[in-house]
Amino acid sequence: MEKGRVRSSENTWDRLVGDLRAKDAQLRMGRPLELREGFLRSLSTRIARVFA
Repeated sequence: MEKGRVRSSENTWDRLVGDLRAKDAQLRMGRPLELREGFLRSLSTRIARVFA
């Protein structure tokens, strides 16, 4: 059971990092960064899940 949980956390972390890299790429290309309140809330929730 622990193994599945670790794998799930790794997948969540990978998605989180991917999302942040996408936002970073937007900034580098000169696009305005869209940081809506919902995105920030989901980001903090996902980070909390990784470390839970």
